[in-house]
Amino acid sequence: MPQVTWLKPRQQANALYINKKAIDDRKATYRNKMEAVFAYATHKKCRSQMLLAYFDEQHADKCGICDVCLDEKRRQHASEIFDDITNEVIQVLSTNPHDLASLVTSTNIGTEKEKIEAIRLLLDAGKIKFAGEKIIISD
Repeated sequence: MPQVTWLKPRQQANALYINKKAIDDRKATYRNKMEAVFAYATHKKCRSQMLLAYFDEQHADKCGICDVCLDEKRRQHASEIFDDITNEVIQVLSTNPHDLASLVTSTNIGTEKEKIEAIRLLLDAGKIKFAGEKIIISD
């Protein structure tokens, strides 16, 4: 059976020096790093600005390409996007009636959720209507 032979005697627990301040400093550093990671994931500030602020560069411009910047741009242009989707839906329906799925796929502007919302609002406003399975422009 294998055995372990200690070359030096074991340290006594009361003879060990534990630097409590150094341990507390390491804990604080670790906590700050973890809080920075959580803040990066949860805050609605430009990701590039947050990274640069973490490295003490406080006055950075927005990048314009991160998820936060793109969402901000989308919200600023939401009414324009909705108007464009509405106009395109009316234009598509002016040529032929479509079912909902083909109307959503034939509309090029916006996300699927935005397209469905625009179609729903057009239906509620009475500008378009269902004729069986197809959607047509109301008279």
